[in-house]
Amino acid sequence: MIDYEREATDIQVERLAQQAAATPSFQTVAPQVAIRTDLNIIQKDEAQVARRAIFDFQTGSNTTLSVSDDPVGSRVLVKYNASAPAGAALTETDDTNVTLTLGGSPTTALLAATSLTLGWTGTLSTARGGVDLTAWSSWTPTWTNLTVGNGTVVAKYKQIGKTTFCRVSLVFGTTTSISGDVTLTLPVTKVSYGGSDIATLGMVRCFDVSAGAAFEGPILTAGTTTGRVRVFGVSGTNITTVALGATVPFTWTNPDEIAIEFFYEAA
Repeated sequence: MIDYEREATDIQVERLAQQAAATPSFQTVAPQVAIRTDLNIIQKDEAQVARRAIFDFQTGSNTTLSVSDDPVGSRVLVKYNASAPAGAALTETDDTNVTLTLGGSPTTALLAATSLTLGWTGTLSTARGGVDLTAWSSWTPTWTNLTVGNGTVVAKYKQIGKTTFCRVSLVFGTTTSISGDVTLTLPVTKVSYGGSDIATLGMVRCFDVSAGAAFEGPILTAGTTTGRVRVFGVSGTNITTVALGATVPFTWTNPDEIAIEFFYEAA
C-alpha cells in the first residue's frame, strides 16, 4: 500500500534539503497564528538513510524563516523564529447603573483589541434595589361595628420593602350600617410600636352625600393587625377624636361614603 501522505512529506523534506545543500535561503514572513510548537518529520531516502526535518515555530513580527544543512547526521533544519507578539487591549464602556472592573493586564491581554459595552434590559428586581411596578393587590377587610350589606368596598394595598400603603373606599348601600366604634383588619401585620400603640396611620374622610358635607379624622393603630376609624370632634376647647356611630358624624344612609388612606411599617 502506498502512503501518499508519507511520500508528500518525503518530497517536501527532500526539496528543502536540496535547497539547503545549494545555498541557504532566508525569507521574511508574517505569522498568522499564535502558537509555538516543535514538529519532527522523519523520512528515509532511497539509501534508507534517516533524515529529519525539525520545524520550530514561534509567532511574532519580522520573522525570519531559515533553511540549512545540519553538519551532524543527515538532517535538514528549518527554523521559524520570532519575538512574542505585542498584546492588544480589552476595554469596556460602563452603563449608567452597571460598571465593570477589568483585572489582570487588560491593556495587553488579547491578540486583537476587543471591547465590552455594558447595559441591561427589563426591570431590576426589588431584591436588588429596583422599584416594584406591579399593580396594587386587593384584600377584604374584616369590619367591627360596621355591616357592609349591599354596600361596595374597594380595598387595595402595596408593600414596598417594609412599608405598606393602603386605601379603602366604602360606598353605603341600603343595608349598610354602623353600630359603634369601627375597626378594620390590616392587609399585612404591622410592627409593634410599643406602649399603647395608638399612633396615627393616615386619614379618614366621611362624606354626607345628601348634604354635600365632608368630615375628616384619623385612622389609628389598634394593635398589630387592626386599624381604628375615627373623626375629629371638639371637647371643650380641645380637638379630639370621636368614634363613629349610627349618627356620628351624621346619620348614615345610602350612598354615603368613607374613604381611608394610610401607610405603616410591616413586621
